[in-house]
Amino acid sequence: MKINIPEMMTFITKEKTESDFEIAMTTIENYFLKEEQYIGGMKEFSIADISAFFELLQLVLLDFDYSKYPRISKWMKKMSQVPEIQGGK
Repeated sequence: MKINIPEMMTFITKEKTESDFEIAMTTIENYFLKEEQYIGGMKEFSIADISAFFELLQLVLLDFDYSKYPRISKWMKKMSQVPEIQGGK
């Protein structure tokens, strides 16, 4: 199946996309989750964590392996246990 990319988007390459993704994941891993338990820089989760969790959760659909990012992996597991994430149970 061929995907037609609009001419104005031809500057987007697979290599650039992969590079940007790696930068984003490394930033989350080494900056936002460096010393704190949660992305918002707090000891408790915030709307920033909820938003980031659902964005990163989409990678599960691509069978993404989080093991390269141990802090993100640990945080994803912790966030999946938050009652508000589980539907308020």
